[in-house]
Amino acid sequence: MVPGWYPVGTRGPSEGGRSLPGHEGSLLIVERAAGPVYFAKWRDSTGRQVKKRLGPAWVERAGSEWRRRRGRVPDDVLDERAAVVAMSEAIARCEASLRQPRTDRRATFTDAAAAWLHHLEHVAAAKPSTLTDYR
Repeated sequence: MVPGWYPVGTRGPSEGGRSLPGHEGSLLIVERAAGPVYFAKWRDSTGRQVKKRLGPAWVERAGSEWRRRRGRVPDDVLDERAAVVAMSEAIARCEASLRQPRTDRRATFTDAAAAWLHHLEHVAAAKPSTLTDYR
């Protein structure tokens, strides 16, 4: 049973992890000078490993493990629930940015050839046999 506060499609800690189907991600807690910080780590749709800082963690060290701190969580700090939601949002933002066409890349010869063939086919109305010869 998945608690109501986890995003749709995620699994809670009792179900063996906090990952999204198709986007296997992990929550990491890293000790910093200012205190513990949540990081999300996953592989994007291109196979590249991504690690993003999510924010300060509302946890404390309990031996070799981490446990939730007592008290109310401040607005600018993440507990485990908020970190899972932030991780799913970070993965969604990353995947959305990968779907956007890149505007910073330079045109290549392949791009020019494809544009010329498109022009011949749709504007100049070249015969199919001509297009076959040019390809």
